[in-house]
Order: sequence, then C-alpha cells, then structure tokens
Amino acid sequence: MKKYVLSFVGLLFFCAFMFGGSYSKQDVEIVLTYQNEKMIWTDEQYNNPQNFDFSHNMQKYNRQKGHKERCDLIEKIVQMGFSLEDAFDFTFPKLKNMIDDFSKKIEKPKVDAKVDFFPDLKNMFVYADDQIGYEVEKQKLYERILKNLKEKSNIKIEVEPKKIFPNVTKKELQSKTRLMSCFETDYSHSSENRKNNIRIALKCFNGLILKPNTNYSFNNITGKRTAEKGYKEANIILNNEYVEGFGGGVCQVSTTLYNALLLADIKITESHPHSLESSYVMSGFDAMVNYGSSDLQFFNDKNYPLYVKTYFDDKKIGIKIYGEKLPYVIKRKFEILNETNLEDVVLEDKTIFVGEQKYTTFPKSGKKIKTFLEYSKNGKVLKTKPLRTQTYKPVQGVKLVGTKQKDEVKNDTFTLFEPL
Repeated sequence: MKKYVLSFVGLLFFCAFMFGGSYSKQDVEIVLTYQNEKMIWTDEQYNNPQNFDFSHNMQKYNRQKGHKERCDLIEKIVQMGFSLEDAFDFTFPKLKNMIDDFSKKIEKPKVDAKVDFFPDLKNMFVYADDQIGYEVEKQKLYERILKNLKEKSNIKIEVEPKKIFPNVTKKELQSKTRLMSCFETDYSHSSENRKNNIRIALKCFNGLILKPNTNYSFNNITGKRTAEKGYKEANIILNNEYVEGFGGGVCQVSTTLYNALLLADIKITESHPHSLESSYVMSGFDAMVNYGSSDLQFFNDKNYPLYVKTYFDDKKIGIKIYGEKLPYVIKRKFEILNETNLEDVVLEDKTIFVGEQKYTTFPKSGKKIKTFLEYSKNGKVLKTKPLRTQTYKPVQGVKLVGTKQKDEVKNDTFTLFEPL
C-alpha cells in the first residue's frame, strides 16, 4: 500500500511537470451503449468537485487538457507501470466506477443445463435449459476508448461483451440420456415368495444415477437380505443344491443387471457364476451374489452419468440403462469347451402306474463354458472381448418309474331264464 501511495504521488508530480503550462480546454464525452442500456461520461459532470485536495486539483487540471493530450498522459502513466484502468481512473475521474456499474448490467453468469430423472414417468428426463453468460472485457474496452479518443473528443462505443459458453448444454444432456441397453429375464414360473424377493431387490436400482469414475456394489445398494426388509424364503443354490433361504431369487436381479451392464459396455469389476446353470439366462451369463461373500461390482468409466430404470410384471423383469448411445452393437456369445452328463437315479414309485414315469429332479449337463462379447457395426465384426471361463456342475436327474398295476376289467355274467 505504501509503495502504491508513493507511486501515485510520483505520478502527480510527473503529470504536473509534463503537462504544466498553457492548455486548450476541450470537453470530452464518452458514451457506452449495449442494447437498451446507455452510459454517458462528460467533463461537465465533474467540474464542480466538493473537495479540492492536491490530487483532485491535479486530476481537474489534467482533465482540462485536450483529448489528445490526455491520451498521451494515459500512455505515459501506463509506461510507469500502472494499468490502463488505473490510468483512466486518474485522467477521467469516476469513469472507472461508471464502467464497473455499467458492466454489472451487461454481465451474466453462464448457466449449465440440468436434467432430472423420473424413471416411473412417461417423460423420464426433464431438462433445464442452459444459458450463455456475458463478460465485459474491460482491458479491451479501455483500449477501444483510448483509440477512439485519440481521434476525437466525443465518442460512442457499442460494448461487445465476451460470450461465456456453458460447460453443459441441453443438447449435450439429451444426447447422453439415450437408451444404451435393455435386458429382460422371465420369472413367470417362480413362486410368489421368489417374485416378492426379486421385486424388492429390483426396486433398489430403479432411478439409480451412476456417477462418472465411480465403482458400485450390488450388495451395498440392496443391503443384507432380511425379513425386516420384506424378503421371504425361496430357493437358493447352496453347496450345489437348491435349498430354502431368505432372499431367494435376488440372483436373478443381479444377473439381469449384469447383462444390461455388459450390453451398455460398462466395466464389470467383480462377478461370479453359479455352481449350477441358471434356466433364465444364456449359459455363462449369470451373476451370483451372496451378501458378505460374493458381489456384483461395476465401474462407470464414462465421462457422464448413467441412469438406471427397472420394471416388472407378472412374467418378466427388466433393466434399462441410459447414457450416450453406443456407436456399435454388442452381442453376447458363449462356447462350450466340454460337457458331461450323469446317469439318472431311478426309483420305483407305487403311486404311479407301470409304464409311467416322472422326474423329481431334472437332469442338467455339466459344462465348461467360455463367454465373450462381440462388437459389430453395420454387420461387420469389429472385435471380440473375452469375459470369463467357468464350469457348471452336472445335476443328476432323479426319475420315478411306476409299479402300480392297473386293475383288470371284469365282465358281468348274465343268466338267461326261459319265461314261464
């Protein structure tokens, strides 16, 4: 501050030395306009100051110079290390304040477009418009004023503010809220308990917004599957067998999500197959979850948010992912490396007839499977991406054969009598 005061005092003496002597008074008028706004600065406005201290007298003295002399003074002040704005502030008192106030009327902050996501409404995405901001480039404005004042004392300048463009436009948001993938699985043959569990887990993901560069966990999103949360007992796979357990059926949700993520080309950071092959999805594309041990995790490696919508009816469940539409098509593929089968266990059953049979446990082949994704565009394969190699254990069928004999049909015997 002290340095600035000393410099300012030096400036006053410099001006007195350089511009002392005779002068020719020439009123200056500076008019700035922008659309319907106008600002006018004139010498006449400041000829009767209330305080006549040394600095103000010097400013008045130099203000009475001609417009060309004052332009020369401004340039000399700039050469001394002062800014162009400060030079104008000394030579044209109050002009800086007026320009600052005028700029406030012009300047507007930029506004980024925003989007709200309502997955259960017909119009899921509601957009708020972006707005261009405006900024007065004061250095350039003072340069224009100086250039014009060198030529004449009465000038008029149309202010041309700099446009500040938003970082996110509505058009960009709309392009990044397109359907990327959709995947459905059938649960029409499930028990009511299993359907209940599936619906509870599915709702945890409805309306989920996946932030860029963020990892997500299926188990963290759903939490532990407990009775307090409404989950019921239904079939789960445990030790290669189907048993009753809380949350049975939730793996169908994780599997449906897993496939929707793959088709949207979203990075999978953790997934696990079942020990037994699932009936509701293509071989090799299941995703088993078990709270505390096995999870489905995925990472949004896009530079924009992703939006998740889930839905269900009595027959199927589905998951849709919205973001920027992919420039290629992804297809799921699998290859069976080897296959094994077990002979059925055959048991006699006295409750069914001879020649009839039924399975209490349907047999399933054991398989070693390699899965991959195929990327194509316009029918041309661009690349393939390997996923995982996994083994499903075979399921031994249990078949009941009937031993019950059918009763023989006995003919009625009639005795004929001669009429009396």
